[in-house]
Amino acid sequence: MIAERDVQLARLTRLLGECRESQGATAVIRGPLAVGKTTLLRLVTERAAAAGALVLDAVGSCAERDLSLGVLRQLFHGLDGAEHLLSEPDLNDACDPTLSPRGRLSSLANRQLWTAVRARSEQVPVVLAIDDLHYADKASLHTLGYFSSRVRGARVLIVATGAETPAAIDRLQGLWHTDLLRQPEFHSIRVAKLSGGGVAEVIADRKTPGAAERLAHHWHRLSGGNPLLLMAMLEDEQTTSDAVGPEYGKAVVACLRRGGRHVLDVARGLAALGDHASPARLSRLLGVPESAILQLLETLEAAGLVTDGRFPHPAAAQALLADFPIAEREELHRAAASLLHHVGAPPEQVARHLVETWYAGEDWAFDVLAAAAREALRRDELEFATNCLDLAELACAEAEIEEEKERRLTLLALRVCVEFRDNPAAIHRLEPLTWALKEGRLRNELAAAIVPALLWQGHQDAIVSAFWQPEAAEAVAPARTALKARHRPFAPLLTLPGCTTLEGTTTLETVLHEGPSEEATRSAERVLESLSLDDATFCSIQSALLALLYSEHADLAAQRCDELLSEASARRAASWQALLTATQAEISIRFGDMRAAQRHARAALALVPERRWGETIGLPWSSRVIATTAMSGDDPEAEPVTLPDAMYRSRFGAQYLYARGQRHLALDHLHAAYDELTVCGNLLQERGIDLPAFLPWRSDAVRALLRLGQQKQARDLAAEQFTRPGADRPRTRGISLRALAATAEPPERPELLEEAIDLLETAGDRAQLGYALAELSEARHRLGQSGKARMAARRAEHLAAECSLAPLTRSLAGGGRPIPADPAQPRYSVFNKRGLSTAECRVAELAAAGRTNREISAVLFVTVSTVEQHLTRVYRKLCVSGRADLLAFSAEVRRSG
Repeated sequence: MIAERDVQLARLTRLLGECRESQGATAVIRGPLAVGKTTLLRLVTERAAAAGALVLDAVGSCAERDLSLGVLRQLFHGLDGAEHLLSEPDLNDACDPTLSPRGRLSSLANRQLWTAVRARSEQVPVVLAIDDLHYADKASLHTLGYFSSRVRGARVLIVATGAETPAAIDRLQGLWHTDLLRQPEFHSIRVAKLSGGGVAEVIADRKTPGAAERLAHHWHRLSGGNPLLLMAMLEDEQTTSDAVGPEYGKAVVACLRRGGRHVLDVARGLAALGDHASPARLSRLLGVPESAILQLLETLEAAGLVTDGRFPHPAAAQALLADFPIAEREELHRAAASLLHHVGAPPEQVARHLVETWYAGEDWAFDVLAAAAREALRRDELEFATNCLDLAELACAEAEIEEEKERRLTLLALRVCVEFRDNPAAIHRLEPLTWALKEGRLRNELAAAIVPALLWQGHQDAIVSAFWQPEAAEAVAPARTALKARHRPFAPLLTLPGCTTLEGTTTLETVLHEGPSEEATRSAERVLESLSLDDATFCSIQSALLALLYSEHADLAAQRCDELLSEASARRAASWQALLTATQAEISIRFGDMRAAQRHARAALALVPERRWGETIGLPWSSRVIATTAMSGDDPEAEPVTLPDAMYRSRFGAQYLYARGQRHLALDHLHAAYDELTVCGNLLQERGIDLPAFLPWRSDAVRALLRLGQQKQARDLAAEQFTRPGADRPRTRGISLRALAATAEPPERPELLEEAIDLLETAGDRAQLGYALAELSEARHRLGQSGKARMAARRAEHLAAECSLAPLTRSLAGGGRPIPADPAQPRYSVFNKRGLSTAECRVAELAAAGRTNREISAVLFVTVSTVEQHLTRVYRKLCVSGRADLLAFSAEVRRSG
C-alpha cells in the first residue's frame, strides 16, 4: 500500500487529465532517499497506460551518467522517427556554453525529435517517465529541457523523480531546474518520509489495528519513517519474528547506495565512529570539508536513516561495514582507531577497530588493548577480551626486552581472569604469576583478581611461598587478604593493609577465627551493598555471604545470594555461578531444606566439571553428601571418585570431612565416623577456625562415641563445644544442647531438648528441629510420659516429611528414634562377649525382639542391605541358621543368666 501520498497522487492524476486536453506539463517528484518517489511514479504511469496513454520510460544510473544520450535512447527505443536521430546525432550546434557539444543533439535534431513525439501525441497522450533524473547524462538532460519548454499546448506529460542529495541538487539545478522554474507548466511535487501516523497505516495493512497502534512509535523510530526500511521490517518480522533482521540491513545499504559515493562514505564513517562521531571527526576521517559533511548528514537525516547523527539500530552500521570491500574496510578501521585514540576515546572503542583489522602496529596499541580487555572482562564480553589479549601478543614482540616481560605478565594475568570466569580448566602457566606476586610486578587489582583462580587450581602453597619473603611488595596486599581467609596458619606472614575491595574476606576471617559479632555482620552487609560483582571483588563478595551464614544470618545470606546468582547467570560467568550455587546449597542446609541443598549442589557440579574446581570442590560435595545422607541415608552416587590433595589443607577439606563423618554415622560405620570427625576437628584447630557455627563436628562425634559406649568421653566433648566462640548463637546452641542431652541422665534430657527446640525454631533449621523433637519424644517415652511423647513425635513426623528426611520418617514409624545407650541400663547385653561387633550386637538384639529387616534399618539409620550383611555374620559367628534359632539362642542365654 501507499500511505500519506494522496495529495501528491491527486496532483499527478490531475496533470494526467489535463495532458489529455492538450495541456502538457513537466512534473518532478522530489524528496529524500528512498521515500517512495519511484513507487509514486509507477502508480502514475500505470494509470496513464490504463487510460490509453503511450508511456515511454527510462531510468537514470550513476554508472551511466556519462554515457551520452543514454536516457534518451531508453525513452525513445522503438518510437518511429526517433531512433535514427539518436543513432547519428548532429554534433555541430552548441548554443549552450555550459555543455560540451560533443555527444549531444543539435538544435535541429532536438526539433526533429520533438516533432516526432508531438506527432505521436496527436494520436494518444504521451507520458515521458524518467526515474532518478539526477543520474541522467548531460545530453539527455539538455534535450528533456528543450522538450519541457515546449509541452504547453501538447498532449505530452514529462514526469521525473529526483533525489535531494547535494550532488543531485547541484546537477539538476545547473542543467534543468534553473530554466524550468520560470515555466508555468513546471510542477515540483515533494514527497517526505512517513509520519508516525503513516507508519501505523502501513503496519495496519498487514496487522490488526491494535498491533499497529502498539508498534507504530517503536517502528517509526527504527525506520525513521523511511518506507523502504519499514517494508523491510515487515518482511523481517514475518520470517524471523524480529522487526530488525537481514532485510533491514539490506534496505539500509540499498538506500545509501542510491545516494551516491559521498553519501555512502559519510554513512560508513558514521558506522565506524559510532557514538564518537561528529562532523569535525568525520571530516578528519574522510578528508572532506566539514561544510560538505554537514550537508550530507542533513541528507541522511531527511531520509530517516539517521537521527541526531546516529543510526537508529546497530544493525544499520553492521550492514554498512559488512558491505564494504575488505581492503577499504580495514583501512577505515585503522583510520578510525587512530582518530579515536588521539581524541581520547575509551580504550575499548579504539580496540574494537584494531581487532576488526587485526592491527597492533602503533606504539599505543598494547596499552589500549590491555585496558580494553579489562573493561571487556568487567562487562562480561569474554570473547572480545580474549581477542584483545590475542592481538596484544603481537604488540609485545615490538617492545624492548624488559618491557616485553612486563607486558606478557600483564597479559597472562588478564588471560587467567578470563579463563577463570569462563573455563577454569583452561588456566595454565601459573608459575610466572606467583613469581610476579612475590616481586610486586603485578598491579593491585590484578594481584587480587588472580588469587581466586590460583587457589581454585590448588596453588596456595606457591602463593604463600611468594609471600614468605619480607620484601614482598605492597601491591599484593589484597591477595594476602584473600589467602588469609582460607589458610589461617599463614596469617602471621601476611600483613593486612587497608583494602576496601577485600573487606569481605577479612570479615570472614574474623568470623571463623573469633566468632560472630554485630560488627562482623555490619561489615558483611556493607560489602554486599557497596561492591559490584567483578573479578577483583568476587572473592570478597562470596566471603561476605559466608560470613553472614556462619554468623547465623541465613535469611540475609539467602536473599543476597539469590540476587548475586541471578546477576552471575545473566552475565554467563560459569565459575561465579558454580560457587554461588554451591553457597546456595550450604544455605539450604542451614534451613533444613535438604532437597533444595541436594539440587543446588548437583547444579553447581554440573556448571563446572569436577576436575576444574580445584580445592573448592569440597564446597558442593560436602553439601551434597550431607543432604543425601539426611534424605536417604545411603546413596552410592553421593561420593566423588577422587578429590585433590590441596582440598584437605583448606577449610573446604574440613567441610568435606565433616560431611563424610555424618555419612559414616548414618551407615553405622562408627569408628570411621569418629575418625573423620576428629580429623576434621584437628584441621579446624590447626587453622584457628574451630567455630561450631561453621562446623559443629563435636555434636556428631558425641553420637559416634555414645554408640561406641564411650560415655564419659562423649560427655566431655559435648561440654567442650559450649566453650567455643559463637556457641551462644541459636542454631549452634540448639545443636550443642541436642548432643549434651544425649549424654545426660534420662530425667535431665527433656529440659535440655525443649530449650534446643526453642532455639532451633528461632534459627529456622527445620531438619535439626525435627531431630530434636524425635529425641524429645523418645526421652518422654522412657519417662512414661506417653501423651507428651506422642505430641512431639507427631511434630517430628511432620517436619521429617516436609524436609524429606526419609531415615527419620522410618525411625519414627518403627517406634521412635534410638538414643545413645544409658550406662545404667546397658543394651544388647545378651550378645556381649560372643565375638560380635557393636553393630552386629544391635542388629542381633533387634532381630531377636522380632523386628523385620526394614524396621531394623529404620531404627539404626542403615540400609536394609547393611542389616542383611550384619545378620549373615551373626548367624555364622553364633552357629545358628536363622531368626528362629537366634530367638531361641537369646532366650537360652537369658535363662542361664
